[in-house]
Amino acid sequence: MHDILQLICDQYLTEKEKPFGNNSLAQSIRKAAPQIISHSVDLDSNKYLVHGSAGQGHWALIPWIAVFDREITLSATHGYYIVYLFSSDMQNIYLSLNQGWTFYKNKYGLQKGLKEVQLESNVLRNNLNLSKSKLKQSVISLAISQTNSLAMGYEAAHITGTCYKKGKIPNNEKLRSDLLEMIGLYKLLKEQKNNLYKNIYLSSLPKEKNLVSLKKETENNDNDKIKKLTQETLHQSKEPPKTSKKKDSQEKRVRKIDPESNPQIGKCGEDSVLEFERKRLTDLGRPDLAKRIEHVSSSNDSAGYDIKSFDIDIDNMSSIKDKYIEVKTTTTNNQDGFYISANELEFAKQNKDNYYIYRVYSLKRNAKLCVYSYRDLENTNKIPSSFYVTFKQKYFEED
Repeated sequence: MHDILQLICDQYLTEKEKPFGNNSLAQSIRKAAPQIISHSVDLDSNKYLVHGSAGQGHWALIPWIAVFDREITLSATHGYYIVYLFSSDMQNIYLSLNQGWTFYKNKYGLQKGLKEVQLESNVLRNNLNLSKSKLKQSVISLAISQTNSLAMGYEAAHITGTCYKKGKIPNNEKLRSDLLEMIGLYKLLKEQKNNLYKNIYLSSLPKEKNLVSLKKETENNDNDKIKKLTQETLHQSKEPPKTSKKKDSQEKRVRKIDPESNPQIGKCGEDSVLEFERKRLTDLGRPDLAKRIEHVSSSNDSAGYDIKSFDIDIDNMSSIKDKYIEVKTTTTNNQDGFYISANELEFAKQNKDNYYIYRVYSLKRNAKLCVYSYRDLENTNKIPSSFYVTFKQKYFEED
C-alpha cells in the first residue's frame, strides 16, 4: 500500500498536465490501487467493493480510493464509506470515514447541504465513541489555494480518520492496521440503531412501496401459493447422479431457490429495485433520468437483463451512461446461490462495463440488497442445472 500511495503523491500533479485518456497513473488509481488495498486486508469481495477515481474524462482535483460496504452504497454520491482522499497539492492523504456529499448537495443546495452534512458528521462521530481510537482526526483540508464545492463537501462530510504526510507515509504494517481499525468503525456505524443509513436500501425507498411493505403484501396474499409452488418444484425435481456430497448439496441449494417457482418473489424484488433506482437518481438531482428508467423484462424476458437505469459519475455529473440491471431475489441469505441463464451471462459479457446484478435476499426476514458488477460475476462458481435437449436424428428417421 505504501508504494502505490507514494506513487500517486509523487506523480499526480505532473501527470495531470498530460492527456487524461489511457494515462498509466489514472489507470493505476482505478485498477492497481483498489486491488492492492483489497488484498492488504483480505477484503471479502462479496461484502466490499474497492474503487478508485482520478476523474471521468478529465483529471479530478481530488483523486480518491474508496471502500464501499455493498449493503450501504456502491457510490461516493450517497451513503457512507471509507476513502483515501488526496489533497489538491498532493501533500496529504486522508484516510477518512466519509459520507456521500452529493446526496446532501442535491437535496438541500450548496450552503444548506454543507451545514446538514456537517451536522450529521458530528452526530455520527460522537456516537462512535472514539476515545480509544487512533483515527480521531475530525478536520481535513483538501483544496489548497482554490475553492471547490466537491472538496468542501468531502471536508464537511468527513466523520473521522487520520492524515499521512507526503514523504512520511507509514509502512505497510501501519497502513494495514489503520485500515482494519477503520473497517471496524465502519461496521460499528452500520450497526447503530440511530444511524441514518443503517439500511440504505429500505430507507431510500418510498414508504408505501418499500421492500418491507412489498414483502408483507407478498406474504399476506400469496405466501401459501409461493410455499406450495416451491414444494411442488422440489418434489418434481429428479435427483441428479451423486458425484460428490459437496456438489450434490450445492445443486440442491440452487434448485431450492429457482426463481421460476417463485414468480411473486421475483416481481417483489424487481418492483423494489425500480423504486430504489428512481429514488437514487432523484436524490442525485436527475428526476428526468428517473422517469426514463425502463422495466425491460416486463415486456421482453429475453433481453438478458431486467431494468435499464443510468449511472452518474461523481467527478463529472454531466457524464451519464446506461446501466443494465439483472435482479436476483431470494428468501434465503446472500451466501446461497441464484439462477442465471446463458442468455443473461452472454449479455453481461458483452456489456461488462455497464452490467450489474442487484441481489435482493432474506426477503421474508430482514430484506437487504447487495450490488455486484460483472467483475464480481466472473469470480463466482457456476453450476450447470439445466440443459437444452434435442433428439438425435435417428429418432426422426422412418423405419
